[in-house]
Amino acid sequence: MRATLPGVTTPFDFFATCPPGTERVLGDELRALGVQRVRPARAGVAFAGTVADAYLFTMLIWTKHVGIDLARWPVLTAYKARVAARPKVREAMIAEGLIKQNDPIAA
Repeated sequence: MRATLPGVTTPFDFFATCPPGTERVLGDELRALGVQRVRPARAGVAFAGTVADAYLFTMLIWTKHVGIDLARWPVLTAYKARVAARPKVREAMIAEGLIKQNDPIAA
């Protein structure tokens, strides 16, 4: 019998905030990424995902710092570029000092 770890193999409930009026757009983006149980609400979207889902973009950003070339995995490269191009992701990366205001989109 295989053990399950909450949040690793079974989904947690998450809530992604967004400006009021954009909940449907965010919900559509999450569905396009294959996210489960997407439920738009006031000023955000509730959804289910694993810890792995929550950290995928972060891990993909780290790859360049540890010498992993994502070119062999075009689906991951495209996912990383799509997420990095989002204005709120870019805003968060600038606020955290990961990129500067005038830096090109992190691909």
